[in-house]
Amino acid sequence: MPHLGTAQGNPKPLPTLALSIFTFAYPKVFHSSLPSFIHNFAQLFVVQLSFIANPSILSLKFNREDMDILPEHEKNYSPGRRLLLRSHRPLPPYGDHHYPLPDGWNSRDMMVSDEEKAFSLRRLVFHPNNAPKTIDKNNQDGHAASMEVEIIRMIDGSAGYHPGPQKVLCKVVASPSAAPNEREHEIPSEGQLLFLKVFDPLFWHKTIDITKRLIKVTIQADSAFSDEFGAYNRLFEKELTGFPHVAPQFYGGWITEVKSINPSFVDRTRDVAVLATEFIDGTGLDQLFALDGPKYEVVELYNSAESRDAFTTDLDTRMDTIKQLMDGTMSEEYIGVDHCRFHSSNVIISMRNLGEPLEKPRAVLIGYGQALVDDLRREPADTYKNYPTKPHPFLRFGWQRLESFAGWIPAHWKGPNINRPRLLDQWVVQTFGPLTPNEEYTFLAHLETVAPTVATTSDPSVKSVDSDNAHVSTTLPTEEDHNENIPSPDDKDEAAGPSSDDSHPMPQSLLLAGISGERDSYTESQDSRPTNQDIDSLTTDLESLTLEDKSDNIF
Repeated sequence: MPHLGTAQGNPKPLPTLALSIFTFAYPKVFHSSLPSFIHNFAQLFVVQLSFIANPSILSLKFNREDMDILPEHEKNYSPGRRLLLRSHRPLPPYGDHHYPLPDGWNSRDMMVSDEEKAFSLRRLVFHPNNAPKTIDKNNQDGHAASMEVEIIRMIDGSAGYHPGPQKVLCKVVASPSAAPNEREHEIPSEGQLLFLKVFDPLFWHKTIDITKRLIKVTIQADSAFSDEFGAYNRLFEKELTGFPHVAPQFYGGWITEVKSINPSFVDRTRDVAVLATEFIDGTGLDQLFALDGPKYEVVELYNSAESRDAFTTDLDTRMDTIKQLMDGTMSEEYIGVDHCRFHSSNVIISMRNLGEPLEKPRAVLIGYGQALVDDLRREPADTYKNYPTKPHPFLRFGWQRLESFAGWIPAHWKGPNINRPRLLDQWVVQTFGPLTPNEEYTFLAHLETVAPTVATTSDPSVKSVDSDNAHVSTTLPTEEDHNENIPSPDDKDEAAGPSSDDSHPMPQSLLLAGISGERDSYTESQDSRPTNQDIDSLTTDLESLTLEDKSDNIF
């Protein structure tokens, strides 16, 4: 089931810039053979596009030091290469305007300095001042906390260099014997498969938001690493990573030393930041359905002699994966981590946990490069400060937030009014229990004393709203309480195709994980609690709920 990633913007080259760079870099290219000419021009074209896509690089000097970038990627990250990883703890998240700048920093510290404007891109990333930032340099040198991994393959739809973090599937060759902080991350074992995201600024060139175009590329990569590390680290601290939770297991932050093939830097090394998480052996959920329903009655994930784990796509199975995602997301938001990209393209369905088979499909939410940790923001929202338990999913999941799942969730559950998806709301209350009282979830902390009255039908199998399997029609209190901007399919965080390495038989699967970029709009309405007027209106709605007619039963 191959799946290719979507290009992150395709800026058209400027002919004059292309010609000037080409003439400067290759004055004798027309004396070359045709294959060599094509190779050199293609390589130059990629570099030129990178400069246009990321204007912060335009202030750097372009010269021969920036040639051979593609071969350098192959040297450092191709299959069979080994990376020695040393423990690394970055600065607190600082890559989003909701986060404060690191202590002692100002905006100029994030820009290319006057001295650096004369640098080539390679010279910039090799400069010691632009190494990954850390709050504890002592934990980078401990041998006991280091590990060695071997790259099996790149993960991004095809081999080679892709903008943003370089994503690789690795096998642990030598595991660390200890972690600097036992509560910082799980310790991987020898032979285990890991998913690594390598935040190498040399390959970071990408189209970025206008607000970040003056930030130098080394800071773009480092701040993206700090953001994603911060989210995973908080989830791990709260024991919300790894099976049966929706977030992958977290195996920590690392740095690795890489070299250059460029003659000007052949004797030099530089450090790049690496994020390690669980390898989710499965397939992208968005590949399994269309708007009219599932594409397959049975999904076989692992077509090998050792395992042929499969699952059916009946309604109960599909909605169980949605239940996992909803409950897991509410657990994360309750402890202050907002994924900010809840979308079907950021979900993997697997039938394994660390290589062991599972009895039912496991839904895993990936792509935490955009996540926000609330108490690390400039102005924490503390939205659920007064909630004794995690919020009821009814508060955060309207049809707008789930629209990318339409087809996996029956599309007709949307109903004629997107603000009143009665069939979806019925399922939510039936699955997660009544809005109030509810021992596991809190509806609204202000309204825990409100108990809605519900008229029953003559059907004895239909219970009241106070029962665990009530079929009720509900309305969200306000649109703002659950609305979240949904990224388009072009914003998919990552994709991978099946392995082509016969020596390492891999399942025909997809692996998704987040390319750090711009977050969805994080509006103030998502931070605000309902007003008294909202509460009064909601109370009236709750007290007037009636059950759907038997003909509208969602099953």
